[in-house]
Amino acid sequence: MSTIRIYVLLCTLLFIICPSAQAADVSSTKTWTITFSQPVDEQSLSPASIQLKTPSGQLHPARLTQLDDITVQISPLTPYKESGTYSISIANVRSIHDQLITPHTTSFTFTPVPKATWIWNAYSLNEADAQFLISEGVTKVYVQVESELPYEAYVLFFHILQQHNIEIYALEGFAGLQFQDDQKTERFLHWVTQFQQQYGYFTGIHIDVEPYTDPSCQQNEQQLLEQYFFYIQQLQQTSDALALRFEIDIPFWFDEIIYTNDFGTGVASHWLIDHSDEVTIMAYRNNSTAILPLVADEFSYATHKQKPLTIAIETAPSFEGDFISFYNTSTLTLYEAIDVLYATYHTPIAIHYLPTWQALVNTH
Repeated sequence: MSTIRIYVLLCTLLFIICPSAQAADVSSTKTWTITFSQPVDEQSLSPASIQLKTPSGQLHPARLTQLDDITVQISPLTPYKESGTYSISIANVRSIHDQLITPHTTSFTFTPVPKATWIWNAYSLNEADAQFLISEGVTKVYVQVESELPYEAYVLFFHILQQHNIEIYALEGFAGLQFQDDQKTERFLHWVTQFQQQYGYFTGIHIDVEPYTDPSCQQNEQQLLEQYFFYIQQLQQTSDALALRFEIDIPFWFDEIIYTNDFGTGVASHWLIDHSDEVTIMAYRNNSTAILPLVADEFSYATHKQKPLTIAIETAPSFEGDFISFYNTSTLTLYEAIDVLYATYHTPIAIHYLPTWQALVNTH
C-alpha cells in the first residue's frame, strides 16, 4: 500500500511535511501516514480530530487506523474523484501527557485519470447519468445510435456533456456477422451525418464490431477479416468526410492474428491502428497485473505510429469466468487498477459499461 508520511511535532508551530505530499500525481486510493513526535492519546483520535476534505470542502469518507503510539493512517473509504486540492486537518489531538498539538492543515492535489465509457441504451439517457460521468472525470463517452429515436432524445444529454468538455462519439456495435448488413450500416451513417450537420455534437464515430464471436470465424477467418476490413474502410471514409475522429474497439489478442487477403499480409491489430485515429484495447481481466502485458504490443505499435490508445476494462458479469471482469470486486480495487494502468501507460481508461460501472460504485 502506498503511503505518504506527515510528521507532526506536538506543542509547536513547526511541522515537517514530506514534499511529496504536495505532488499532483496522487492516486485515487492513496493512504496517508501521520507520524507524531510524541505518543498520542488514543482517545483523542477521532474523525473529528483528523479530517480529510474534498476541494469543495466536504468531508471525504475515511478510516483512521492507529498503527502504534505515534503513527496514524487515514485511508479513503471511497476513491478521490473531485479534481483539485484536498486537505488533511489535525486538531484537538493530545499526547499521553495531555499536551494539545497545534492545529495544522496540509494539502495535496488530485487529478482524475481520464476515463471513457459506453452507453448502449440510448433510450434511457438522463441527467443523473450525465452527472455521474462528470463526477467520475469521464473525458469521452460512446453513445449508441438508435435511428428510431428523435434527435431531441439526445440533445439535452449531449448539451450537458458538452458544457463539461466531455467528447461524444456515435457508437455502433455488432456481434458476429451483423456488420455485413449494408442497410444497417447505411442507416447508421445517414443518421450520424444528418445529426452532425444539424447539431455538431459528435467528436467522432466509435465502432465495436466483433466478427470473431461468430462460430464460423475459425473456419473462415481470413474471409471474415477481409470483409471486416472493408467495413472499417467504409466507416473511416465517412468519418473523414464529416471531419470526425474514427475509433475502433479491438480485443487484446488481435496482435496474434495474421491476415493474408486483398489488403496484404500483416498483424490485424496493426492494420486497425493504421486505419483509425485511435483503438480501444479490450483487455478484459480483473486485475492490473494481468492487464498490463496484454496491451504492451498494441501500445508499442501505436506509440511508434504516433497514435493514441485507450485501455478498456470490464465491469459486467462474464460467462467466461470471474477473471474477466471487476464485477465481483470492490470500488477501491477497480480504481486501484485504473491508477496502475494509467501510471504505466498514461492512456485513458475505458470502463465497460455505464450501468454496471454505476452498480459497482453504488454497491461496493
